[in-house]
Parts: sequence; C-alpha cells; structure tokens
Amino acid sequence: MTPRWKKVASDLFQQRSRSVLVVLSIATGVFAVGAVAGTYDSLKEGLTSVYAKGVPAHARIFFLEPFPLDLHETVRRFPGIADAEARRSVDVRMVGDEETSKGLQLTAILDFKDIRIDRVRPVSGEWPPKQDEVLLERSSLESSGLKIGDTITVETPLRRKRTLRIAGTVHDPGVPPSFFTGRLHGTVSMDTIEALGEPPLPDQLLLRVKMPNPTRKDVEKVVKAVRARLEDSGLTVVWNWIPPPGQHPAKEPITSLLFILTVLGVVVLLLSGFLLFNTITAILTQQTRQIGIMKSIGATTAQIAELYVVLVLAYCTLAVLVAVPTGFVTARFAAESTAGMLNLDLPEFGVPPWILGSQVALGFLVPLLAALPPIIRASRITVREALAFYGLPSAASSPRFIDVLARKVRIITRPALLSLRNAFRRRLRLGLTLATLTTGGAIFMAVLSTRASMTATLEQALSYWAYDVEVQFIRPYRADRVKEEILRVPGVAAVETWGFSAAQLMKDWQGTEESRVFMLAPPAETQMLRPTLVEGRWLRKDDEASVVINTEVLRNNPDVKVGDHVLLRVGGHRTTWRVVGMVRGVLSGPWVYVNRPYHALVAREGGRAASVQIVTTEKSPEFLAALSQRLEDHLRAEGYQVSSVENATQWRSRVEGQFNVITSFLIAMALLMALVGALALAGTMGINVLERVKEIGVIRAVGASTPTVMGIFVLEGMTVGLLSYLIAMVLSLPLAYLMSYQVGVTFTRAPFDFTWSAQGAGGWLVLVMILSVLASLWPAWNAARISVREVLAME
Repeated sequence: MTPRWKKVASDLFQQRSRSVLVVLSIATGVFAVGAVAGTYDSLKEGLTSVYAKGVPAHARIFFLEPFPLDLHETVRRFPGIADAEARRSVDVRMVGDEETSKGLQLTAILDFKDIRIDRVRPVSGEWPPKQDEVLLERSSLESSGLKIGDTITVETPLRRKRTLRIAGTVHDPGVPPSFFTGRLHGTVSMDTIEALGEPPLPDQLLLRVKMPNPTRKDVEKVVKAVRARLEDSGLTVVWNWIPPPGQHPAKEPITSLLFILTVLGVVVLLLSGFLLFNTITAILTQQTRQIGIMKSIGATTAQIAELYVVLVLAYCTLAVLVAVPTGFVTARFAAESTAGMLNLDLPEFGVPPWILGSQVALGFLVPLLAALPPIIRASRITVREALAFYGLPSAASSPRFIDVLARKVRIITRPALLSLRNAFRRRLRLGLTLATLTTGGAIFMAVLSTRASMTATLEQALSYWAYDVEVQFIRPYRADRVKEEILRVPGVAAVETWGFSAAQLMKDWQGTEESRVFMLAPPAETQMLRPTLVEGRWLRKDDEASVVINTEVLRNNPDVKVGDHVLLRVGGHRTTWRVVGMVRGVLSGPWVYVNRPYHALVAREGGRAASVQIVTTEKSPEFLAALSQRLEDHLRAEGYQVSSVENATQWRSRVEGQFNVITSFLIAMALLMALVGALALAGTMGINVLERVKEIGVIRAVGASTPTVMGIFVLEGMTVGLLSYLIAMVLSLPLAYLMSYQVGVTFTRAPFDFTWSAQGAGGWLVLVMILSVLASLWPAWNAARISVREVLAME
C-alpha cells in the first residue's frame, strides 16, 4: 500500500467514532429511501397486479329476494358484460359466550370448480366445503381465535341453529379484512345454506364488463343498463356497489401515505449530507498543515482532492453496505404488516433493480456533492498558508453580541463565556448543524402533533356517537314495542329508534352515475348523536327532504357541497334532497343523515324501526360486552330477527386499528428524523472537540481543571441544542398544521382537528438536551485526560 492510501486508511480507521457517525448518517438516509421505496413497490404490486389476478368484480348488484339459479347465465349474454357470477350471502351469529359470540357472514358459491370473479383461493385445510362445513376467510380465522377442526354453533335471524365444522381457510379478495370490520367471513356450499333453513338461491350478482381498462363511468353505464333490464323483469334491486376499477379499494390512501413518507425519507438523506459537509470540513481544517507538507514535497491539487474524495467514497461504500440490506428487511416487514392488515397478497419479495440503483446512486451522489466544496477549497490552499495555520480559531470570529451579553449579565463566568463564543465561532458549521437539528426536530414534533391531531379527531368523532350499544334488525319492527322490550333489560338507561336504509346517490334522474351511501334517520332532537360539523348546520325538527352528508361521501362525489340538491334512490324510489350540512366522517363509510319522520315516509316504514340506539348505566368494556349479549338473547327469545349487536368498545377498536396503520408509519419516520438530528449533533460536537485539542491544552496550561474543561464543551453542546430547539418550535407549528391538514384530507376528506403535541415538544427538548450532553461529554473527557505536554505536541 502506497503512503497516500495508508493515509486514507488512517483517516478512516484511526478516528473510528467520527467514521461511525458519518457512515451511520449516510446510511440512515439511504435506509429511509430504500425502506419506503421497497414498501411502496411491494404494496403497489399487491394493490394492482396481484389483486387483479383474483379477477375482482367491476360491480356487485344486490337483490331484495333470491333469484333463479340460471339468471347469471342470462346476464352473461347482456351487451357490455364479459362475465357474471351469482352468489348467496347469509348473516348469522356464532353462539357462545361474550367473547366468542360474533357476527359471521356466510357466502355460498354455486360452482367451486368454475369460480370466475372474485376468485376465492384455498389456503389450508379441505376444499371445497361439504354440507355443514365452513371455510373461514384467513383474516377471520386469525381474529376469531379459532382453528381448523373446531366446531361452531351458528344461529340464523330466524333463530335456527346449526353446528358447522371449520374445514379450512380461504383468501377471499372480495371481503374486507375482519381486522377493520369486526365481522367474520366464511365460504360455504349452497347445501349448507339450505340446511340453515334459507332458500338455496343466490341473491347477488358479480359483474365484469368487456372493456379492457374500464373507468368508473364505463362500469356505471353498463350496470345501469343491466339493472334496468333486471328491474323490468320483476326483480327488486336493493343497491349496487362499484369499487375503483382495477385497483384495490385501499390503494389511494396507502399510496398517499407512502408518498408523504418518501418525501420525509429524501429529507433524511439531504440532512445526512449536512453532517458529512461538517465532518469533511473539520477533517480538512485539522489536517491543513498536513496538506501543506504534502504540497511542499510535490503533491498536486488534484492529488490532494483525490485523497479526500476516496475517503468520502469509503464512507459511502460502508454506508450503502449497511443501508441496503437493512432497508430491504424493513421494507419487507412493513409491506407484510400492512398487507396483513389489508388482507392482501403480495408478490414474491425481492429488491427491484431501480430501488437498488437509486439507493446506490443517492448514497454516493448526495455525500459527494456535500463534500466537494470543502475538498476543493482545502486542496487549493498554498504551502505558505497551510504551514502558517496554527489550529486555534480566531477570537475575532466570535460574534459581538456574546461580549455585549457578557458585559450586561455579570453572572456569566469565564468558562461559560468561552462556551458561548465557541458555539457561534464556526458559523457555517453552526448553521448546517442547526439546519439538520432544526429540520429533524420540527418534523419530529410535526409528526407527533399530527398523531395527536388524529387521536383528538378520533375522540371527537367517536364522541358524537353518544350511545353505548346499537342493535340492528333484519327487518323493521314497531318502534314502541322494541323500546319496551329493550327497557326491560337491566342496565339500559335510555333508548332511541333510528331509521336506516341503503341508498344510492345519483348524478341525474337517469342514474348515469350512482354511488352507495348509508342513510341514517335519527330524531332531529336526538341526544345520542353529537355531530362534528364541517360546514352548514345540523337537521331541524321541521326539516323535510333535508340531508346532512359526511365527508366520506365526497370520495365518490367531490362536487357535492352544502346548498346543493341531490338525488337519492331509497328503496327503489328516486327523491330529491337539499344538502344543509356536512359532518366529519370517521372511516366508517359514506353516511347521510335525514329526519326520522321524513325517512319513515320515504322508506315506507310507518311507526317501525330497524335500528335501536341504547345508552347504558355503566360504560366499562366488560359491562358493555355482557349487556350486548343479554340484549341479543332477550330480543331473540322474544322473536326479533337480530342482525347485529355492537357496542362502543368494538367501534373504538375498529377505528383505532385503521388509524394505527397511519400513525405507525409516521412515528417510524419521526424516529428516523430524531436519529439523524442526534447524529448531526454528536458529529458536530465531536468535531468541535477534536478541532480544539490544542485549545484544551492552552486552557489546561493556565490552570483549568478537568471538570472545567468538560463543562465548557457540555455547555457549548447544550447551547447549540437549545438554540435548535427554539427554532424548531417556531417552524414546527406551521409544519404540523400543514401535515395534519394534508393527512386528514387524504384519509378522511376533512382536515384533522389540529392539536399541538406537548408530548412531542417536551420529548424533543429532553432528547436534544440529553444528546447535547452525551455528544460533548465523552470526547471532552478523552481530551481532558491528555496531559498538557501531549496536547501541545499534537499535530
């Protein structure tokens, strides 16, 4: 090895702590880009190509009554239809104790050998299911605590009970994961449906249109024509559902979230460039006389620059070797975790060449661009300038306001004054360090404030459902009789009956475009609903044909606004309604709210109700679970066909689960920001200590003790940390508001209720102060232990 390369190796390995900081800083940025890009690439494939392999339905049409077995074969011949398939769904309830009693939706497939749409794929166990066997959807098996081979007792709405054996598991892309819905899903044969006492006939059609890449409007046009012909033949269509064609329903929010994370990952990488700039500048400053000696014996400017460029390339190589595999593992874990929540299949995991190439390119390009200015400047220094450099910063470089402050504040000691002067002496380095720490701190506090805003929005959104238990019936019953029966159950404090309908929001009278909404009809003076108004007003007692929409209606109808008149199809009847208000959605789907009396008129319910809301005497999760079971048992014993009984604990768990998908990603990125900020501060303080080793010797020579020397550097680090914190606090307020607004609009179509996170602000302050002390304490301790003779003799 020639002397020049021995020098590069010496610079790399002798100052191991400095090298580790630089490598970790670069690796953190490269890791963030790789982890986010890898997660995005894998999920994108799962949300598009892998999802498409299951041949998802372009539309589903649900009917009021079962229809003939051969109807789907007739529909296949309709113009514009590529394929059609019929299925049957029955909602039952698993009978058990309070923990195992859950809603279960059974879906029957007519021909397991010819599944054309929403292909149900066997995962484990037997296939196909025999009579009295059920294949649980894989997400349902995980959330139920059951296992293959177990038997369950189910009860139909008509109180018929049947024992079913869990024969295996399947993956059904056509149903949402139980993690979000709280409902189990299973696949059965039509023989099992008949054994449950239900007609062995289908009640829904799955459609695929002929166009290769249809838009939503294309699908709506075909479905409208199919629906018209079916209704003309005497069938009653309840509603039809058209998902986003060719993509998973969760693609839009997941893609938006990963875009935000990608931006943050690039910021992490850019911040790591600041640290490298500081480090290379410090190394070159420390080795100024070495550069002069090398030039005096014949080294050229290009050769000097080459040495330090190679050193930077060595840092980059080590960083990439660390970042690429860790980013790959993290991306795989994040993608699999998210896919598990979405009940999504992923392609075989690998590292796409474009991601690997991006990591390598950014891992070398950004550090090189950051390091080139100080390398070029230092390599051009003359021999005279280099040999005249004696290593102590000029006192004149200290800002004047420090001396003014010292004169006015007499209590500032000499060591403290020296710390303040040193903190502001290298202003470019201070500026870059503050930029890194401030950006990291501001984003850290903004992310935690976004999380706090999300939590506050969730609390406020859940609070307007001011009841504790909800009972849904298969069909409407006399409201007064239902109230009497429920009030007989101990633990019930108050009861309200609400109307409910599945409706279609139409663009025009011809129904050229329709989207599904859920219509809820509480009394206008209800005390069990506290809506969070976004715009307009809530319903009044004298309102007729007035509707309040939630923000999730805007997903498929972005042009609807307060004051507009909208067309709603309710129970097959088209009616016009005026939008008088808009309330915040809570990830529960598109809801519209109307007055109870007017809904009863439109839906022809009279004095009947299909939904009951209950306030209980106690609010604990254990009490609500027990009361829910007692209510269901009592109502079924009295002959009521109960569809579901859910309580506030279950609602909260489901919605929190959806919000946690978002917050887990944001918190992970906030921690990366904190790590980069920590590395920047540690690197800067380490550089400052190394750069002022001779200054330490001078201080020691005039009588300074070891604690005094260490205190100077600790106070300097705390000064930089505190200054960055104050700037970050100011910047984080608008940044937190913008981030909270954007994430809220992306996922709920309305901004979150902004909440400043005191926990995030306090946490970052504590973290910065601890890092300030640790980053300066250890290098200062090592320098303070060197004798005066050794320090003054160091080159």
